[in-house]
Amino acid sequence: MAPLLAPYNSSMRLGSGFNSYTQQLCVDDAVRKGNAVPPEPTKPEDGVAQSVIYKTSIIDKMSDITDALNISGALTIKYNNLIDGTGKGTFINSNKINDADINFLISVKVINQTITDNALTEFTPVENLDPSIDFTQVYGDSFISGFQEGGDFNAVISVKVKDKNQKESIKADASVALTTPSFGASKKDKKKTEQFDKTQTEDNETKEPGTGEEDSLKEPESTQDPNSPGGLTIKGNAEVEKIQQDIFKENEITISVNWSGGGQELKASDEDWDVTNLRKAALRFPALVAKTPVRTHAVLTKYTSLKSFYTKSNEGKGNKAPLSYDNAGVYTSILQDAFLDYKNIYKDIRFLEADVDSKTKKLEKSTFNETPEHSETPFAKEPFPATLTGLESAKFYIRRMMNLIVKDVDLITKEPGLASDDRQLPCQCPLIFKHYLPIGVPINEAHSN
Repeated sequence: MAPLLAPYNSSMRLGSGFNSYTQQLCVDDAVRKGNAVPPEPTKPEDGVAQSVIYKTSIIDKMSDITDALNISGALTIKYNNLIDGTGKGTFINSNKINDADINFLISVKVINQTITDNALTEFTPVENLDPSIDFTQVYGDSFISGFQEGGDFNAVISVKVKDKNQKESIKADASVALTTPSFGASKKDKKKTEQFDKTQTEDNETKEPGTGEEDSLKEPESTQDPNSPGGLTIKGNAEVEKIQQDIFKENEITISVNWSGGGQELKASDEDWDVTNLRKAALRFPALVAKTPVRTHAVLTKYTSLKSFYTKSNEGKGNKAPLSYDNAGVYTSILQDAFLDYKNIYKDIRFLEADVDSKTKKLEKSTFNETPEHSETPFAKEPFPATLTGLESAKFYIRRMMNLIVKDVDLITKEPGLASDDRQLPCQCPLIFKHYLPIGVPINEAHSN
């Protein structure tokens, strides 16, 4: 079973209670060290044993990113931002991702070591605590038993196609350009690629930035026949490079980068982030993390794994068992996507209001006429008036929908079993709601029509 983890922040302490669903700290010293002396962990004598996961993937929704960053959907909703106590998720521009035609995530996760304190075995309930108070509210469902050290590198590339007629072909070209490694790599370079494509533990040799990894990305200099295998290698690399250049020159590109660990040597300070530099930095990152690791995650342990927890409960010193959030993740991810979609729609309405006020656009009423199945719910049931007042009314509906989502997260926090039930979402589907909004038409285009 994979360890239960939460993004690290400086307020975390060993033995503190923690809610794994909301990723919030609870009472401190919930678990203390027992009398038994655990064995000392052994460390490798030479080098650094690392576990490295390198991944490049196409992302379709915001929850794909928060899952990769290990950020709780409940925390994202409750605090109305992509935060995790460290600000790790704030580098993401949700509007750009929502508007883009294709989004790529480059992720490198490096674990140097995981240190857990096996002496934390004694559950210590608060004395004279009112038994009616919910256990999970005070202690959480788990406690912090250790920390992972290493580094995380995450980059999001968003491509917004200017020529909508070529949208599908550009998406296909971008997939090739941003995920295809260099053709005809040497055996040594192929071995490096295979090592990054799977989780592994290895003794990491320290290399100077810009030497081994950077060289593997350069095109081989050769004067071979274009039809020979070597010539086809050069031709393939040249075509991929040309595709990258065309995509970046002819379309709107947004690159968001965040990393912890590895220091400041990922790239030269006077260089911009582009696809080439991102791939070089991703390959260089594990070697740099070997020299300058940081704490990346807290290791969580369930109270129910402690013998002392059951002993104290039998003695009448403990409250009822903590809640289990194991099955709440899928439902919360759906709520998170809906919440972020409404947040983006709200921003779009504000921009549309500014355009109407500046006389650059005029409003036309939507012709969408589908009626919601659940007519008794407070959902939009007809198109909003094509006026500024109508837009304000739409913003009121959005705030209502977002508040309903927040209340549902609070409910799941107290009763996680509801997330497994066959139940309707508390809000209207954002895509359906969007069809009820007035349409902004440029003034010149409206006059020509």
